[in-house]
Amino acid sequence: MLITDAKEVLLQVAKTQSPLSTIIWGPTGIGKSAIVKQLAKMLNYKLIDIRLSQREAVDILGMPYTAKANINGQDMDALNHHPPEWFLRALLEGNVVLFLDELNRARPEVLQAVFELALDRRLNGQMLPASVLIVSACNPPDSRYDTVDFDDALSARFMHLHVKTNNEIWLEWAKTKREDTKQANINPLVTNFIAQNKEALNVAYKEDNEFPVDVKPCSRSWEFVSMVENLKLPDYLTRECIRGLVGLELSQAYMVSRMAADKPISLEELFSMTKEKHDPIRERITRYSEGSGTGDAKGKIRTDLLKETCKDIERNIDECESNVEQVLDFLEIIPKDLSLATLKKIYSKGDWADRIYERQSLVKAIKELKEAQETSRMK
Repeated sequence: MLITDAKEVLLQVAKTQSPLSTIIWGPTGIGKSAIVKQLAKMLNYKLIDIRLSQREAVDILGMPYTAKANINGQDMDALNHHPPEWFLRALLEGNVVLFLDELNRARPEVLQAVFELALDRRLNGQMLPASVLIVSACNPPDSRYDTVDFDDALSARFMHLHVKTNNEIWLEWAKTKREDTKQANINPLVTNFIAQNKEALNVAYKEDNEFPVDVKPCSRSWEFVSMVENLKLPDYLTRECIRGLVGLELSQAYMVSRMAADKPISLEELFSMTKEKHDPIRERITRYSEGSGTGDAKGKIRTDLLKETCKDIERNIDECESNVEQVLDFLEIIPKDLSLATLKKIYSKGDWADRIYERQSLVKAIKELKEAQETSRMK
């Protein structure tokens, strides 16, 4: 099933408080952890994330201690366990997604400790409330991953969901704006490359003999490429960093695409622009307007590209009404002659005049436009 379908299944398991424990199976970087985090947020649940590959059995069962017990009227020493902190949180708070990540990378004794928890939702005699959703994640048991096999007894304790993704799902997520920064999850340079090179999102490994590690690109790799772009490194360092994420061949193709990224700014890109000084779309508009590019583009104002965006604004003025701030920001940045020509064509549409008059720089531009028109009439 698609990874978005798995999220819908888990959402219904949580809403109905079904006792099902679930394992999500899929390759690294596909977004298994991401959908669990999204699910917790959608449910307004707390997320308890336990990486089982890094845990010992005592981290699951709790620390043993000797306690007094009265059995058939006799006081005797008996072994008991202090419950681990994560279990107490889930037990007392409820409304929790208990995420047992990397289950098939755990030590055998840790897997044994998970048995009772997965099937009976219980640990050392204490039962979890129905509002605790138990989810695990596993990589496929093949030669690419250092995993352990499940026996039938453990496997039977879970519902298994085998997930996959596709370009459309990834691109939709990539363009979604984050709540903290109000910027797209993925840099538009990366999004545009993947949209035009759909085979690059999940490709077979190609050997790079000069590199010290085997680089196997996946969806997560391109998320990291976006992070590298946001570092604002010199091109030669950006190239080497990206090579270490997606391999030699794809990094070369990406850098060619990146250098050829001087193309008109689409309305979709323009509408995604934020107020941040270093927003990539804002920086691109400034680069086109000031001729601050590199190589052959250095010192060259890209009037040709900016005109195309202006024409798109004029042709789709109704669509632009819900993105007025971005359009007016664009008109403030671009060269004055282009801005004035566009303002002249949109000024009388809808309530654009009122919005334009809220911007002092644009008011000044319109005033200059009217003065120029008056001078032209007098001549």
